[in-house]
Amino acid sequence: MNLLTVNQIDKSYEEYRVLDGMSLSIQEGEIYGLLGPNGAGKSTLLKIISGLLSFDRGDIKIGAFSLLDQPLEYKKLIGYVPDHPFLYNYLTAREYLDFISGLWGINEKGLIEGVLSTVRLAERGDTLITTYSHGMKQKLSLAAALLTKPRILILDEPLTGFDPPSAKFMKDFLREYVKARNSVLVTTHILEVAQHFCDRVGIIGEGKLVQELDQLGAFDSFEDLVISVMEESA
Repeated sequence: MNLLTVNQIDKSYEEYRVLDGMSLSIQEGEIYGLLGPNGAGKSTLLKIISGLLSFDRGDIKIGAFSLLDQPLEYKKLIGYVPDHPFLYNYLTAREYLDFISGLWGINEKGLIEGVLSTVRLAERGDTLITTYSHGMKQKLSLAAALLTKPRILILDEPLTGFDPPSAKFMKDFLREYVKARNSVLVTTHILEVAQHFCDRVGIIGEGKLVQELDQLGAFDSFEDLVISVMEESA
């Protein structure tokens, strides 16, 4: 069953078209990887799906909720973790999560402690964010994304700059997350991660989805195939 449906999305900046009839769907319980060269429109697409960037044509749905027609209900079902999260560095993690909860109108006892524990930051919850490493900031951004109990997590280059233990934590967490019929959409430049972590990948070029691949473990030359598709679509 499809959880996320992206239907014929166009996005232009003045006369430069970034996305041109972009369509894709992601199933419940699936980790979907988005691949493509720099400038292909990956980050733009993630921001549009997350409701952070407007678009010119098309629609996006999570289940029955349309981003155009039911934006508040839709956005509560999305958790977005950017590659460079914007955080208030002179707040503590608990203060930051309390602030984000307030923006959503969330007042659930124990929720902040729960998400801090989930991302393994409970012991550093009263430390200023400015002292955090890149990996810790990514974990805090993930904790903030989890506050609304989203059905879909969207992560832009989630493993970039992670040390091996943090990368393993992130992959293990996301695999558990989709077991509850949730879904994950990630971008990555690391093709080994795409092949061995994702259930399916979509390759985009010039603002369009040019090919999807599944059964990724069966490919002997996955890297060569992906690069070939990218070069053909350039």
